[in-house]
Amino acid sequence: MPPDMLDVLIVEDDPIVGQLTLNLLLEAGLKAELTMDSEEVISLVRKNTPKAMVMDVMMPGIDGITLLKTIKKDPEMKKIKVAMVSGKSFLMDKQKAYKMGADLFIEKPYDVKTFAEQIQRLVKTGDSGIVPTAPVLTQEPKNSGPTALLPRNIQLRIWGCRGLSASIPNQISQYGHQTSCVSLETPHGLFILDAGSGIIPLGNEILKRNGPKEMWILLTHFHMDHILGLGAFPCAQQQGYKIHVGGANDPEKNLQTLIQDVFYGSFSSIPHPPKSQIDIYELLEDSYELVPQVKLHTLYSNHPSTTLGFKFEIGGKKIIYCPDSEVYGEDVTALQDYDEKLSDFCQGADLLIHDAQYTEEDYLKHKNEGHSSAFNVLELADNAKIKKLIFFHHNPSYSDEVLDKILAKAQNIIRDRKGPLQCDMAREGLLLEL
Repeated sequence: MPPDMLDVLIVEDDPIVGQLTLNLLLEAGLKAELTMDSEEVISLVRKNTPKAMVMDVMMPGIDGITLLKTIKKDPEMKKIKVAMVSGKSFLMDKQKAYKMGADLFIEKPYDVKTFAEQIQRLVKTGDSGIVPTAPVLTQEPKNSGPTALLPRNIQLRIWGCRGLSASIPNQISQYGHQTSCVSLETPHGLFILDAGSGIIPLGNEILKRNGPKEMWILLTHFHMDHILGLGAFPCAQQQGYKIHVGGANDPEKNLQTLIQDVFYGSFSSIPHPPKSQIDIYELLEDSYELVPQVKLHTLYSNHPSTTLGFKFEIGGKKIIYCPDSEVYGEDVTALQDYDEKLSDFCQGADLLIHDAQYTEEDYLKHKNEGHSSAFNVLELADNAKIKKLIFFHHNPSYSDEVLDKILAKAQNIIRDRKGPLQCDMAREGLLLEL
């Protein structure tokens, strides 16, 4: 370690608390230094390059939150781990600290028996115990293995299948109004596809039947109808649960920032940080073994923002989930190869769940917006020799009558062709066994 490099820089305006903090860290074998002048913090950080900081929230001069924001926005300083300490225990203060990038929040008076250990862990491993960093998933995380609570076969259930409406619907629908969420229960683990509002009834069901304590939540992208329920996911508020969250980083917001916003942001949909363990994994367009015997392949979808489609290979079955994806159909040009890529990705799948937001007529008004005509999807599924197609991501303005007509027309086309393809419309509660 260079002579000027510190393990910890302490920023505390109270001399008694500051000295106690310094003594605890020095006794723990950490190289630490104390400053009580908030105005000199940035220059000290640049000079000494600490691995971590312990910083009070309320200080004369520059307050701790402002300093935190400055540090986390600076390319050279943002990797420094920051533990905020405060006698204020208001939830809003904690949310603001995490929103600005804090790695740990400790309330005063802190426990002198455990304080140094918390900071040591932050310095040596970067582990705050709250929201970990988001590594690219390059190898399979090992879960606790099959549980008796998981099914012996593959069960897929729809918990939400609508796009997000600008107004709250008041009509009853047999297809439901919850936004995107699908559960995939296998003998090897539970996988949740997207975290729209449908994830809340799913979480309640998991708790009710004492379901698996470990699970994956895989996000196709960060549009609101796919993350709306994540902050209120009931299992996240229970101790003893382990939740792996996977998704692609978006240029406007990476996965870790999304998770911090959802659970700790000032506008979080739930008033408390999660009690479960949450691990974060960045996904690329690649192939992964999430757990033994479960392979995940990803494909960048034709949709605004960084969006993934998922293909699972489990027990000889192929299951495709592409909830937001625009298929061009006959209007495809020589320079647009997405239809071909998607067809290759889906070839011979047992099940395809795909965006079918528009009728043929409405699609002509909404081309190049990232959603498909149900009938372009039908053609792709037929050509790719899909066994079963589920129309998904229903237009929030479509009534049951419109959806019924789309399905009836699609089934008539299939019947006339006398092909093996089966087709259905997604609806809340629909259960498929493979």
